Amino acid sequence: MLLGANVLLAWLLGAALGLPVPPAYYGVLAPLVTLVSLAPISLNGMGLRELATVVLLHPFGVGGG
Repeated sequence: MLLGANVLLAWLLGAALGLPVPPAYYGVLAPLVTLVSLAPISLNGMGLRELATVVLLHPFGVGGG
């Protein structure tokens, strides 16, 4: 349920921003970003979620700037 809410939230944010990302891709994006945030290489995963999102959206031409 919670994962589904994260996927829905990511899709709604992408749609609101007008990103050229297929809706089904958010079903891959949200779980991967959640897993990356669990990596013990930063303080509480701060910055990792954002970096993972930028890296995973880069193939669709979404920039990080």
